[in-house]
Amino acid sequence: MNRKDDPTQMNPRDIETLLAVMRRLRDPETGCPWDREQTFETIAPYTIEEAYEVADAISRGDMAELKKELGDLLLQVVFHARMAEEAGYFAFPDVVAAIVEKLVFRHPHVFGSEEERGKVAPDFWERAKEAERAAESKATAEESALDGIAAALPALMRAEKLQKRAARVGYDWPDTHGVVEKVCEEARELVRAAVAMDAAAVEEEVGDLLFSVVNLARHLKVDAETALRKANEKFERRFRAAERLAKERGQSLRDLSPEQLDALWNEVKSQEIWQKIRDILERSRPEDDAVELPFTITFTDWDIRPAVLVEDGPRKRAWAIVEEDKGWEEVDADDVCHTASVLEENVFWESFPEAAERKEELADIVVREFLSETRDCEE
Repeated sequence: MNRKDDPTQMNPRDIETLLAVMRRLRDPETGCPWDREQTFETIAPYTIEEAYEVADAISRGDMAELKKELGDLLLQVVFHARMAEEAGYFAFPDVVAAIVEKLVFRHPHVFGSEEERGKVAPDFWERAKEAERAAESKATAEESALDGIAAALPALMRAEKLQKRAARVGYDWPDTHGVVEKVCEEARELVRAAVAMDAAAVEEEVGDLLFSVVNLARHLKVDAETALRKANEKFERRFRAAERLAKERGQSLRDLSPEQLDALWNEVKSQEIWQKIRDILERSRPEDDAVELPFTITFTDWDIRPAVLVEDGPRKRAWAIVEEDKGWEEVDADDVCHTASVLEENVFWESFPEAAERKEELADIVVREFLSETRDCEE
């Protein structure tokens, strides 16, 4: 073996080294038995898994892990390209060329002539993709607005893509109200199917309901896949916290009554909200939005006095430092609401140092006096 073909003697930062590693792994005589027997079909699930692990590292803000996961995902590209080269379809350089050509074509405002850069329409990206799809459709004697949407995509993501593509040709609800009504309609149909104990109909109606909810999320400009992932993370976080609390008290979740489980769940949510309030006031984790507040906090200048208005729908309460040596005390919320001037939070703390010195006290008051009144801590 030439030194230039030996991965152990090559620069590990060079893509050619990774390609050489894959060639060795797939070598019919000296390669790895497991790697040699893999096919596009057997590797595909790993490719999907690695993509999700990249997304997970990003969501956790773990850059060290992201570096590793991107490497694992790159390996999948190299693996597929190597198998394609062995079969005579294409090689890794062709993969690179394909994406380079696509990006250059779709960015004439960056790579085109001076004249092209000045004439690019805002929707050029979508039009370019539609042109590419149309060309591909002609090659296969088929043409549909839905062409090119991968069947193997996660169901929520694919539903959103189908809806977006249909909307481009006018097949869409004119406003959100119609989508909300559709969600309600599908929910009623699901209930009827469940009452009738029709298993096939229940499955179909569950699918219709999920599809409608994805459509509603799209209209509200919410990514359904991301929203569900965050809901999963929230449930897992709270469930593990409930398990820990029960264990600390010598209990097991399976031994608790429904009422005890509900009380434990509410306790976990209250602890999260408590911490969130402290985080907001202390700004120790300003970018952490994992926990949704069930109410809003408004910082105000109330007749040259610091006042904080806390609202949950029609219910509202307010606290202010009326006399500096007495700390926070409750005041008329309606008066604060109608007469106080709203301030940005950072301006509020800078303008009223006596309030800034009592942030922790305010957090305790809000949790104790406001949240204790409500059982509805749901987002």
